Amino acid sequence: MPYWWGWSEDFVRTNEEIDATFLGSLRRSERLRDVAYLPSLVTPPVMTIPHVRQAAARLQADLVLIYRTSTYNYERHRWFKASRTKAYCTVEAVLLDTRTGVIPFSTVVNERYATSESKKDYGFDETLARAEQEAIGRAWQRLGTETVAFLDAAERR
Repeated sequence: MPYWWGWSEDFVRTNEEIDATFLGSLRRSERLRDVAYLPSLVTPPVMTIPHVRQAAARLQADLVLIYRTSTYNYERHRWFKASRTKAYCTVEAVLLDTRTGVIPFSTVVNERYATSESKKDYGFDETLARAEQEAIGRAWQRLGTETVAFLDAAERR
């Protein structure tokens, strides 16, 4: 799930949009009947592949997309101009067949987003958070597109 930035309702809305866009892109696959996040109530405390596989099997999920998102920000402060930031997001993902334990698809997606501090931002921390959210959203969108392309290509084979 994307980060939640408690000081701004805009960030909450953006997180909801990122989720909706990501799940919507996965739902475009003809091979997927239903797409949902694994509920936190059944999420194992130790996130290993066998534990995730077991939790997904309990929900009768044939496939589970396991991913890890990491982000980095680089800042450039200026005296007479708006400070700038670049956010980099890397998403590592594997598609796991819950029944067999086979991983038929894996990918690493990298996206970046650069922006300047705007007058709407309450401070540079908000600029950093906004850039990070944008990079995450772009990376997740690419992840969804690549996953669907794999699934639909496998269907045609």
